[in-house]
Amino acid sequence: MLKQSRRTIVSLIIVIVALGAVSCTTVPKSGNWPAHHAWEVEPQLSDDLQINLFLDASQSMQGFLTRGSDNRYLPLLEQLESLAGNGGWKKSKAKWWRFGENAVEVPSPDRLFFQAPAFYSERKTNIEKVFEKSRPDDLTVIVTDLFQSRSDVSLLSNRLDDKYLAGMRQSGNHESPAVTPAVAVLGIETRFNGRISELGDVNGQERSVPHVGTLPYYVLILGKLADVERFLQRIDSHFPELGPPSRRVLFTERMLHHLGGKATLGPKRDGYSLETNLIPSATNRDERILQLQVPSKGVGKPTDARHMDVTLDCDLISNGLLFESSALRFSVKPEMAGDDGTFKVDPQVDGVLQVSSVKLEGKQLKLGLDLARDHLRTNRDYRFEVRVFPAESASKLPKPMLDWDLLSTDVEQIIQKNGFGPGKPGRTLNLGVFLQNLRDATFLGKEPPIGILYLYIKAT
Repeated sequence: MLKQSRRTIVSLIIVIVALGAVSCTTVPKSGNWPAHHAWEVEPQLSDDLQINLFLDASQSMQGFLTRGSDNRYLPLLEQLESLAGNGGWKKSKAKWWRFGENAVEVPSPDRLFFQAPAFYSERKTNIEKVFEKSRPDDLTVIVTDLFQSRSDVSLLSNRLDDKYLAGMRQSGNHESPAVTPAVAVLGIETRFNGRISELGDVNGQERSVPHVGTLPYYVLILGKLADVERFLQRIDSHFPELGPPSRRVLFTERMLHHLGGKATLGPKRDGYSLETNLIPSATNRDERILQLQVPSKGVGKPTDARHMDVTLDCDLISNGLLFESSALRFSVKPEMAGDDGTFKVDPQVDGVLQVSSVKLEGKQLKLGLDLARDHLRTNRDYRFEVRVFPAESASKLPKPMLDWDLLSTDVEQIIQKNGFGPGKPGRTLNLGVFLQNLRDATFLGKEPPIGILYLYIKAT
């Protein structure tokens, strides 16, 4: 009798355990948590860097040799090579090149070549020749007035996209790029006395006009984001007086140095319980993920939208572009843990998590979120990914730089007047087209994240 009672008790325990196993929530696999985005790590300087300095040797560049205290061309060239030294790179080496119809290396003994008018003898400017001599992994610095043979700035912007903005990015996949490419355009207005050439050709002859006054020249800096930013910083530290006469833009798909790795839940959290140990087998807490427990509906409990406020760090890169923070967009990806513990996209949960507000305040991205609890199944685990990114048109070109733009439709009038007119500053042909092409190549068709948040929700 005693043995039979023991067998009965054991059988009852087995049944209870089995029933408990059926009723418990399916445990998600620990390896099924979201991968970290490559942009969570800040770009690092290259250890061993080759810096190639390319100088436009076209005849129109002679006008920048005008001596005087307001010459901002020669002093920069005199120190351009030294800026590569002690810049934070473990090892760096600079090499000079001249370009016009072709790109040719300048021998080491001729380091003051840029002071001689005879150096600027090229009748054609094919800046794309630079790309045949410099690798994307190098830091490429180009000094030019941006006047191109056949006025073909579109060819230049396309090459910059092919080899840098798109080319370097495609060396890895879009989600986890191997490197972050960048193209900086630094414009410096300085004294000019000479002829502005390459204003379009007539019967195979490039046209030109005399000019005495001011004219901007440009320093294009191409390469990995960290290297490009450091070289710009070196210019700033050595030439603080360039402030007002200079204007710049930095084109890079990455909007911030690193994605914020921590989400902070605000005090307003209707019906949520913030937890830290809901994720199974988590050895370290992932601060990108908010772990929330949501109770089932009941007497005296709200049963529909439950609100929460979330804050993410968001320190945007200073790129010289005008950023409209009102032009922010977002996406929500809903997932549910299946019977095998793997999270999969669940269309039935579309719209359950709503983003009610997105605001960029200083260096913080603030989100308002609402969850419809009634649409979640009790004893199920859910994961929601919320991404915030700018609209394609959020970054705009700054007006001060566009003021230097010379429209192709204005060229005939300048030719007829034989110059820009007394006291008028010189402008750069098709500068606006060139910059707009780079802006579009950087942002059109892209959704670069400025914030990524994950919500792990256990519906009890």
